[in-house]
Amino acid sequence: MSSENRYDRRNVDNMEMLYGRGFLSGGGPDEVALIFDGIDLSDAEVLDLGCGLGGATVALLTRLEAKHVTGFDVDAGNLMRAEELVAETGMRSRATLVEGTAGPLPFEAQSFDYVYVNAVSCHVEALADFFAEIRRVLRPGGVLVGSEWLVREDNAAFRGWDDLLRERGLSFHFVDTATFVAAVEAGGLVDVSLVDRTAAFTEFSRVLLERTDTELHDALVDSLGDDGFDAFRKWCEVRYVALSDGGLLQSHFRASKPNQEHASST
Repeated sequence: MSSENRYDRRNVDNMEMLYGRGFLSGGGPDEVALIFDGIDLSDAEVLDLGCGLGGATVALLTRLEAKHVTGFDVDAGNLMRAEELVAETGMRSRATLVEGTAGPLPFEAQSFDYVYVNAVSCHVEALADFFAEIRRVLRPGGVLVGSEWLVREDNAAFRGWDDLLRERGLSFHFVDTATFVAAVEAGGLVDVSLVDRTAAFTEFSRVLLERTDTELHDALVDSLGDDGFDAFRKWCEVRYVALSDGGLLQSHFRASKPNQEHASST
């Protein structure tokens, strides 16, 4: 997991303005609940890998009633914000927040029933190794659950989005669905399934662009200045185009660690 692509405090404030307390992407607690649709977490130990500002960690504890959630992130500033949110919601006894570095996870093998990742693997170049590490920390029969940005088509819309990110010094490693699934399976996970959420996130992006031009305009200009606002608006517009013009795909996914009797290693 890369230690790059960190947001400064001002950017974090703006993201929360757009997406809600504790979140750096659209959908909020409702999207977390949808990702875990049909899963009972009441007796589950969950790893929120790349927990960011803690919004999903809290949603897993309060809305989905997970037994315990460990939030892991490489950004100390994000974890400070997550700690504040966890404390405010009274969840300290059921949450553990861990700061780490890119590379092997600082957890024993077979520590978790579920690993949750949201837009994390797009920061990782060695995808199979990333999923193998997730497999290691999952218990036999445990499940990887999450969502990710994928390449729908390497067209002008996608290249515009990818070029914009690179111009701003951000290193993403977007892959298409087939490459993503192959990497999950190469990491030793099985029963990979995906649910296309592109239509919903295209609408999220359209509404965000509209709000940027209307109700959020003055607050964003106050925070970012005119040039900063223009750059932010371009970010919103180009991502919307990438989704609406068929370059970018947003997908929920699940995959399982084989039961121990069918696996040669942990």
